[in-house]
Amino acid sequence: MADQEKRNWAYVATPRQIHVGMVSRAEFNRIALPEVDHRKLLPPESLLSKTVTGSGVTVVFQFWINA
Repeated sequence: MADQEKRNWAYVATPRQIHVGMVSRAEFNRIALPEVDHRKLLPPESLLSKTVTGSGVTVVFQFWINA
């Protein structure tokens, strides 16, 4: 496995908020949640996200288009 290989990642921002970075657009698309396109809100960033909340915990899935 190459040292430079990209991998999915997770970041626990708080005990109730988790961010998950997705490397594969196809994998991100399989998450059955509504997609938010942040490209108009955060130019020049190219971020898509999907969010789910349950039992007081929020998980934000992120896909950076040009990452």
